[in-house]
Amino acid sequence: VGPQNSSFKGQRMLALSTRIGYKPNEKIHINSGLGLSWLGSLHRNLSARQISSTIEVPLQLEYNVGKHFHIRSGPLYNYIYSFSYEDETDAINIIDQLDSRHQFGFRHGVGFSYDLVEISLSYAHYLTDVFQFEFTDMNGFPVGTNTSRLRNIQLGFMIRG
Repeated sequence: VGPQNSSFKGQRMLALSTRIGYKPNEKIHINSGLGLSWLGSLHRNLSARQISSTIEVPLQLEYNVGKHFHIRSGPLYNYIYSFSYEDETDAINIIDQLDSRHQFGFRHGVGFSYDLVEISLSYAHYLTDVFQFEFTDMNGFPVGTNTSRLRNIQLGFMIRG
């Protein structure tokens, strides 16, 4: 989370998810599920942070490269149900200031599984703007914009059933 001008850096946050799938053959799986994610970013000078809470629904096509190794990719939908901005003095909910609470993007990942345990690493990037700020000069004329989009890297640990 945070502006693309890198004034914010990501924070480690928690995500909980479920996954169900369809297995047309031994090499291909189609997975989906429901998850809760908390995404956070910290301002580089450590003076403020942003935290969003989302409900996510991915649709992933998974390919088993080997017996224990797989790659997956597919579209992702997130609904932002909470978004706050905190600094040293205050914490405010800025959900009403978002351009869109509906986020569409893609998740790509790799994973290793053995028996009932899976470890994975994935990257999600979104195509929908969360914020778009317009900067003006002292006379009120536009001089530029700053767009903010969600993106994250997830390290996953799962018990498979």
